[in-house]
Amino acid sequence: MGNFDFGDIALGVGTGNIGSIFSAAGNKAQISAADQALQAQIAEQRAIEEQRRSAGQQAQGLLSGQLAASEDVLRKYNTGALGTIGSARDNSLAALYSGQQQGVSAATGGANDALASLYGGQNAAAGALGSGLASGSSALNRAGYGAQASTMQGVQGAVGELNQGLGDSRLAGLYQASFTPSQDYSFRQQQGEQAINRMNSARGGRTGGAALKQMTDFNQGLASSEYGNWANQQQGIAGSLDAQQTAAAQQAAQYQSQAGQSLANQRQQTASGLAGLQSSYGNQLGSLYSGTGQQAGSIQQGLGSQLSGLYTAGGANAANAYGNAANAQASIYGNQGTQLANLYSANAAGQANLLTGQQAQNAQLSAASLPMYQAPTQYAGQDLAASGQAIQNAGSNAAYLAALYGNRG
Repeated sequence: MGNFDFGDIALGVGTGNIGSIFSAAGNKAQISAADQALQAQIAEQRAIEEQRRSAGQQAQGLLSGQLAASEDVLRKYNTGALGTIGSARDNSLAALYSGQQQGVSAATGGANDALASLYGGQNAAAGALGSGLASGSSALNRAGYGAQASTMQGVQGAVGELNQGLGDSRLAGLYQASFTPSQDYSFRQQQGEQAINRMNSARGGRTGGAALKQMTDFNQGLASSEYGNWANQQQGIAGSLDAQQTAAAQQAAQYQSQAGQSLANQRQQTASGLAGLQSSYGNQLGSLYSGTGQQAGSIQQGLGSQLSGLYTAGGANAANAYGNAANAQASIYGNQGTQLANLYSANAAGQANLLTGQQAQNAQLSAASLPMYQAPTQYAGQDLAASGQAIQNAGSNAAYLAALYGNRG
């Protein structure tokens, strides 16, 4: 621990004082007293060194305690700062996510409301189109049925008039289904019989067989002639009636044909009108659904863009929050490392200064004690054995001191 050279002891013993030692070789008691004084001085030096060592250890303990306390305060402060940063980051993230969810809910709700309103309008429009189609179809059908009914009424009336005309014809009144004598038949029969009777009376055989035969022949001839006339008349009337009925039938057939064509045209017009209504309804409904689909697609696209923007902004804000917190934490850890390094460096320097100062003090103490290791001059002239013992004791002292300072160092 000291800076003195133990060779100086040997030098002091072997040069300047060697003559005195040999001259005092015979005085063992004085040498022993010198050795005791040396031992006492060494013990005092050891006590001083122990006090200095104890003071140095206390100073080192204080430095270590200050280091530990400073380190604890620094770590607690940094731990609190880290916790504050973490809490602020978590609160910021919670606020970000809450705002994001609110934005998502608002955007989704708005889109759903818009879609509901859009589809509600579509359904109402489709219902109105369907109602218009039903009303138009009903009106067309009513008009078609009315026209057909009027046409049928007209043809039935015309045919009825034809039939009525046939029934009211004078020819129909003249036609007789069975033979009926003419109105003058009885007159002609009476006149003929009277003429035959007058002729037979004039001849004088009024009631004879010839007269009866003549009367019979007259009546038969008259009846035959009457019947022939009636048959010829009825045949002519029947021919005329047949011609009238044929004409009426042809006219009725023409009426029926015209009515059928009219009915067909009316039905075709009704069918065309209904087809037009159906086609218009389909086109309008298709346009309605197409427009609704495009609007719904735009709403969905807008919602997707809004949600994408919200999530993108949320991710960027969250990344910034994490990045800022990480930077702040890294700064705290970096400052903590620098501060701890400074504390350790200052503590190490303080302890090094304590050890250096203690070593210097011990060295000064050892150097101050060296002169006392020289044997007193009054021991000169003693015998050689005593001088050798003194030299041996001095060597032992030097070895002890070397061992002592070596342990203390």
